[in-house]
Amino acid sequence: MVPSDKQSSVCPRDLQLLRLAARRDLGHAEKAGFVWRRKYMLYYILTLLEGCCKRVFLTFHPCALAKVYGVRLPTIALLMAINTAVSKIGAVVACISLMLAARVPQRRAVRTL
Repeated sequence: MVPSDKQSSVCPRDLQLLRLAARRDLGHAEKAGFVWRRKYMLYYILTLLEGCCKRVFLTFHPCALAKVYGVRLPTIALLMAINTAVSKIGAVVACISLMLAARVPQRRAVRTL
């Protein structure tokens, strides 16, 4: 049977490749789940407490500046904006330095130490 212009012939090999491609999810990488280890429980607790301490400090520090020291709110807002800008610049500098460090071969990096 010869296929006409309106019909297309599909060979079994093409169907197998199509089925294989449909089975795999190519668009999503598998995420590594968090692994709980009992021996690291102290680390988990200390990290959680450190995060809570930072959150409390960032929340109540402006209140203490305003009430105890009499600092005006525009000054507090300016200090918070400067803090945010400096932390963003630090993150960009760290990212660029890591990208540059990845270009240096390890042997050359070890020799300079």
